[in-house]
Amino acid sequence: MQRCLYPLIALPLLLSPSRAAAQVTLNPDALKQVKPAATAPVTPTAPGVKRPVVKTVPHAAAPAKLTPPVVAVIPPEIAQLPPPVAVPTRPPEKIVAPAPVANAIGSAVAIKDGLRLDFGAGSSDLNQAMDKSLRAFAARAKPGPVALDAYASGNDSDPSTPRRLSLARVLAARAILIDAGIASKDIYPRAHAPDTSISGAPADRLDIVIVASNHS
Repeated sequence: MQRCLYPLIALPLLLSPSRAAAQVTLNPDALKQVKPAATAPVTPTAPGVKRPVVKTVPHAAAPAKLTPPVVAVIPPEIAQLPPPVAVPTRPPEKIVAPAPVANAIGSAVAIKDGLRLDFGAGSSDLNQAMDKSLRAFAARAKPGPVALDAYASGNDSDPSTPRRLSLARVLAARAILIDAGIASKDIYPRAHAPDTSISGAPADRLDIVIVASNHS
């Protein structure tokens, strides 16, 4: 039997108010086998130098779950529009048909789907026969639409003068057509400079034709 090298240490322990004693036996060899807890090495500091204090940062707590507030649904307000403002308007312009001129030079001839008015050079007047033929054509062409193409003789170097004369002729015929019952929106007037594209056609003329694509 192996001889014990160290004496046994008896520690009295009070277990109860009756002071019943018990003995605890410790083995010194077993204490040597217990390794101390690892500690960080301490670096010596020079005298007068304060050792930095290492602060422990606690773990950030998880953010609390926020519950969105309950918002009552409010219907949008109905926009209040201001009352309409009265806008002053002018009465429609009254178009007066020109009176026929007794001694005006000109004539009226029928063409395909329309009527041609021949004017005297430099004039936009209509005589009695031209006015009567134009009103008879308007009665047949109602409600329209009709196209008016006016031409006037002149010099190619000065196209503005014959164009102004063409405009005066087309406006005179348009006024008679409106007076005869065709709405102004159904009359398409066009004033042209001198035109010689149609062989044998007079230079001073006004061609009025029914627009077949819209005429029933």
